[in-house]
Amino acid sequence: MPVALQCSHLTFYQREALIQKGIPFVLLPNCVYLPFLGVVMQAKLAKEEKVVPERMQAATQMVFLYLFYQREHTPQISKSELAQKLGLSKTSITRAVEQLSFFQLLQEGESIRAPISLVRGEPLKRAVRDLLIDPVQKRVLVLHKELPDSVFLAGESCLSEYSMLNAPRTEVYACDKRQKWVSQLTEVFPLPDIGNYVELELWKYPPELFAADGKVDMLSLYCSLKANPDERVEGELESLLEEIKW
Repeated sequence: MPVALQCSHLTFYQREALIQKGIPFVLLPNCVYLPFLGVVMQAKLAKEEKVVPERMQAATQMVFLYLFYQREHTPQISKSELAQKLGLSKTSITRAVEQLSFFQLLQEGESIRAPISLVRGEPLKRAVRDLLIDPVQKRVLVLHKELPDSVFLAGESCLSEYSMLNAPRTEVYACDKRQKWVSQLTEVFPLPDIGNYVELELWKYPPELFAADGKVDMLSLYCSLKANPDERVEGELESLLEEIKW
């Protein structure tokens, strides 16, 4: 006998996931999906729920990166643990997980409370190319002597450490845009008489969460440079992706 889930509430992403998997459900009075009867009825969704994201939000990207880098050590993790590890609210984690589920990047769990883990293989590489956002909110030139130690090598400076690309004349570093000391830095313009300056990338999420050995992580680095028109940079970035075990 055919059965259907009776739901009191579903988010847009949860509804889409159930429909994509062909799972019958009833959400009165908004939506009825009974494919075995050929019945599909759906009320007009609220404007904010109808928005289908083309790319990840910053919090979603943080969750994706954590799951990716920890997949060998911690293949599964709960939402509460993710919130603690990343310093995000439970609401932000829930939305991030819904978005990752919508993009079909999570392993199927037995229940909504099941531990979270990423899929493997080619879908992850496609996600990095097409779904991850540029972590850089803004780039500024500042005096090198004013930089604290809590910054990380980024941009082409970092890429040169991983490749045969020459390092740029102006060193590039990254930090979280919310760092309080950022507002105290002296922003400069590239004039001949001011030579000791660096480029500072202000990131949408803390680079230290995924950085290692004083350098930003490879996937965030790729996302920060993938719009660079230089063919040499593009080639080295593609080489980086090919070296990663997906």
